[in-house]
Amino acid sequence: MGSVEAELWNIFTYYTLHGNALDPEHLALTQLVQLARDTQLLDGALVKTPLRKADIELVFIHEVKRRKSIVGSNSTSSSNTNIVEKLTYNEFLTCLMRLSQKLYPEAAELNIETAFQQLLMENVLPLASRRSPRSIDAILGDGEILGLKKYFRESLRYIFEFYGSSGLHSQRAKAGAKGTKGNVDFDATRNETNSRFANNKNMSPTGMSETSNRSSGLKNNSMSSSMSYADFVRFASDFGLNSKVLITMIDIGDIYMAGVANATGTASIRRLHFDDFFEV
Repeated sequence: MGSVEAELWNIFTYYTLHGNALDPEHLALTQLVQLARDTQLLDGALVKTPLRKADIELVFIHEVKRRKSIVGSNSTSSSNTNIVEKLTYNEFLTCLMRLSQKLYPEAAELNIETAFQQLLMENVLPLASRRSPRSIDAILGDGEILGLKKYFRESLRYIFEFYGSSGLHSQRAKAGAKGTKGNVDFDATRNETNSRFANNKNMSPTGMSETSNRSSGLKNNSMSSSMSYADFVRFASDFGLNSKVLITMIDIGDIYMAGVANATGTASIRRLHFDDFFEV
């Protein structure tokens, strides 16, 4: 078992992926209830004061409403229609802390942290389902794998750049940016990528030169030099990887997050860089 933070993140993302594999950053109410069932919070086997489903619903709704009020007070618009009716990771932890006070009232009288720790140690960490990503560092360091990476690097970079650019074009189109095509054409994007490679001989470690980045108005760490989860799902769909014969959408999400977790070591879903893409 890794650190408590890593375990909680793997638990959270297990339930989010099984709730909606296209949105692994948010936890639905049904999945929070399922977590409570799995960890025996709804019966008296491990806790003296078991929860009711209504208790979980109230805590869930409270967190969503709290976020709406914060967003509403910071926004010039009076509409909160875009607020996600699900929990973020931090809100998930807050819900667990609130529930721990109901489950372990005696410990909560001392302090909330004691009740929260008891909930984690006696229920959540031992009983909750979780993702168990395996390290492939030994494989990545193998000579044959390094040779394959070097041989296919340029071709893979074209694919990586295309899907990173697709996501960027899509976001610009949604935002109504001027001078951006609504539909991304593969040939046009491929030709744009080819020209950046052909016109610049001095490549950076990421495969693109500084001159190329400046000429295209992009930086190495920009959107087009990275791939979001949505971009990766699109890539997997286009190449037929997410068929039930090969791997499921849940596997897609699990693999993606294993790649970014190794690079960050933190509980967050970030964009893939090229080396992450090769690992994934």
